[in-house]
Amino acid sequence: MKQPKPESQTASSPESKPSTVAQPVKAPPLGFLRLPQVLALIPVCKATWWAGIQTGRFPRGIKLSMRTTGWRRADIEKLLEELGSEKAAE
Repeated sequence: MKQPKPESQTASSPESKPSTVAQPVKAPPLGFLRLPQVLALIPVCKATWWAGIQTGRFPRGIKLSMRTTGWRRADIEKLLEELGSEKAAE
């Protein structure tokens, strides 16, 4: 005799439908963020990001290997706080 499936596993349940609401990007608690993770938190294009590094607006990355750059999470969090306070001052 088959046992009925719990409601959470039925096809008609709302949880089985994919969510169309964008979920916030979660950064790792410590360590480094790669460029796609940084750009998910700070909505600028790559060219603007690299230009901002050259002008000193954005923090410089750390070379993790010959072709890999990462940014300290603490540096990105500090930048987000600074950008938030600039926005609030306007």
